[in-house]
Amino acid sequence: MNKAIQDQLAPGSTFKIINVVAGLQEGVAQDMRVKLRGRRHLLRALLPLRQAPRMLDIHQAIPLSCDTFFYALAQKLGIDTIAKYATSLGLAPRPESTCRRKSGHHALHAVGDENYHQKYYPGNTISVGIGQG
Repeated sequence: MNKAIQDQLAPGSTFKIINVVAGLQEGVAQDMRVKLRGRRHLLRALLPLRQAPRMLDIHQAIPLSCDTFFYALAQKLGIDTIAKYATSLGLAPRPESTCRRKSGHHALHAVGDENYHQKYYPGNTISVGIGQG
């Protein structure tokens, strides 16, 4: 198996751009600020401590790939909005996929149910915000 093209892995931080697009289009991300609360130590590798912001906006979150910001953004957007933008940007499942829309049940919810035999919980949305889950 060629893992680079045949394995199914979470997209990781590359999926954050989907959330950026959704957040900006929905008018959620423009003025959003996230307080880092003790997470400033995570930014030390990128910035000297005195320069690490206490509040992060989207302009800082993107280049820093700050998970805390994207957790909050995903929570504000909700899974259905994220799925709508992922689909509109070409990340729709293939027709032969088991990931189909069911009545009252979004396609991304079905992934947990059908592919992994797990129930989708609203708390899982924050993991989607950083391209996991």
